[in-house]
Formats: sequence, C-alpha cells, structure tokens
Amino acid sequence: MANQWPVQVAAFNLFLVVISNVLSSTVCAIICYPVIVRVGVTLGHPKLVGMTCCILTSGAMGLPVSSFPNAIQTPQPAPL
Repeated sequence: MANQWPVQVAAFNLFLVVISNVLSSTVCAIICYPVIVRVGVTLGHPKLVGMTCCILTSGAMGLPVSSFPNAIQTPQPAPL
C-alpha cells in the first residue's frame, strides 16, 4: 500500500490530458499546476509529477481549441 504513488501520478496525468484537450494548454497550466505541484509534494515526488504534467499539457492538443491562437479564432465566423 505504501507504493501507490505511480498510480496517483498516472491518474493526475490522465486528468491533465483530458482537461488540456478541452481548454487551451496555457489556461490548463495556470489552473492545474499549483494543485498538481502541491499533490506532488505530498506524494514525495514533486519533480516527477511536475515534469510529466508539463510534457502532457503541451502535448495534449487533440482538439482545435487546445492551442491558444485557435481558441481565439474558433468562435469567429469566416468573412464572406
């Protein structure tokens, strides 16, 4: 039971990938990193949690709204 930190790190990474596909990666980082780093400190592996979340936030761009310039442009109609 004492070695559950890999499962918890994987759960936070999965959560972050889902959130960063819906929001832009910048907004996701601003919202989620303070919480995730605090959880990493609690788990005893703050650098591991922080680095994996950093990589997954910038890499999870499955939807057009995931990158910030596309998020600005998406709701605007095309000119005629």
